[in-house]
This record gives sequence, C-alpha cells and structure tokens, in this order.
Amino acid sequence: MPEKAMSYETEFSDTVYHVTLESRLACLEEGLFPNPDRGVTPEWRLLERRLEAGRPAELQAKDVSRLGSVFAWPTLEHAEKDVQITTGSEASNDNERLAIIAINADPTVSYVCEAFCCGNGCSPEEYWETAVTLNAFRGSPHKFTVPGRIPRTFIYQEPEVLLSGFIDPSRLALVGCSRHRVRDQERRANRLASSRPLKI
Repeated sequence: MPEKAMSYETEFSDTVYHVTLESRLACLEEGLFPNPDRGVTPEWRLLERRLEAGRPAELQAKDVSRLGSVFAWPTLEHAEKDVQITTGSEASNDNERLAIIAINADPTVSYVCEAFCCGNGCSPEEYWETAVTLNAFRGSPHKFTVPGRIPRTFIYQEPEVLLSGFIDPSRLALVGCSRHRVRDQERRANRLASSRPLKI
C-alpha cells in the first residue's frame, strides 16, 4: 500500500488508523460519524446490542459506547495487517479496495478494547473489562487483567480503538489504498459498518 503525504490538524497527541472501503473516502471532506446500525446480519446486530447493554456504569458515565463510536486500530501495523488478510489478488473485480485513514485522536478520552472478546465465548462484561484509555494502552506492556479468568493477565491480540462521536474532517488524512480488492465483501461489511460519512 503506497503511503501518501498526510496533512491534517494535530490538535491531539495521538494518531490511530481507520480502515474503510475506498468508496467511502468522501469522509475526508465530510467527516466520520458513528453508525449505530453497524452490521449487515441480525446476529451481528444482536451481539452489538448485548455488548452495549453490558457496559459498566463507570464507562456509561464517560459516554464510552460501541454504538456511539467510530472504530480504529492503534497502530498503522495493525491496520495494514487487517487490510492484508482481507484482500487478495483472487478477489472479484466487482469488489472494492480498502483505504486506511489516519485520525488525530485524544488519548485521554479514546478507549481501547480487545476485539477478540467481542464474542468468541466471552461475555459482554469480559469484553468491557479489557477497556483502557488509549493513553494507558500506549504504556508497556499492552496487557489487561480479567478477574476470575485463568490466566488472569492477557496480552491484547486485536486491540480496537473506540472514538466517541463525530470526527471532524480536519482530523483525517488518507494514508493509502490497498493494492488488491476485498475477498469477501459482504463479510467485510460487518467490520466496516462502524462508521459512515456524515452525509449519505
């Protein structure tokens, strides 16, 4: 994926990376807005509602919410790996390419959760127990502890960043687009439905 020169406002001290379909790059001019209807299957939407209902009071008070967030990866390496495993030369020419967008983020109010715990036999409570601020996540090592589970300490495998509310276009910059197209576009849409342009 060729990188492109990035020029955007750096009001905050951190940068995270959002993966989206190439056709959605209008967000660079219109901004990104959370999509509470994310997910193309009833099963995925039910999972999202269960996770939302399982938020602890502390996070609710801070307005931390999956349905109210745009999702991103904490590093460019994570975003590039995501693109690599979901695109390929064998993909249909009717499918789209992916794009990586850099987002200037406030690490004190952005939260990181372990995406593997979004399902995979984990309860909503276990998912939210992995939540830490992006500031805390940047510390070393990137671990979280879940009471009552063995082992008690885990290392983040799929850290997802939750960015609350609308993201102004001044905080966005295009990193680049994938060389290959998406292999399974319908399946991929489940993960990409976490944001939409403000105007659609």
